[in-house]
Amino acid sequence: MTKELTAQFEVQQWEEQDFSVLDDGVKITQVHIKKSFTGAMHGVSELAYSMTYGLDGVAWFVGYESFHGELEGRSGRFVLQHKGQFKDGVASAVCEIIAGTSTGDLAGIQGEGSFAAKGRSAEFLLRYTGLT
Repeated sequence: MTKELTAQFEVQQWEEQDFSVLDDGVKITQVHIKKSFTGAMHGVSELAYSMTYGLDGVAWFVGYESFHGELEGRSGRFVLQHKGQFKDGVASAVCEIIAGTSTGDLAGIQGEGSFAAKGRSAEFLLRYTGLT
């Protein structure tokens, strides 16, 4: 049975460095992020994004996030794969739990999540299975 939870996250640290800047203004950056989660999903995470800034003002990103904390009172870790964009002041993404990355009491979890952030904090929705 698929379960659903809502948690809140806050970006604690954002470090971004240019990787490649093209003559026309398009650029690629690498970002290291630290976040904290509260609510139904409680813990901390580290996230690495590769971002591409287009000439139209939209930034596209992909990355991996290692979450360590509690969910349903169970402790462990799992990794999320992100794909999203930053457009009109909103960063939005869909995420998927990567198979084989969950540990502890969260071993076997599978699922997908999403968020839309206008600032340093946002609501995170996770739909998941695999915890019995």
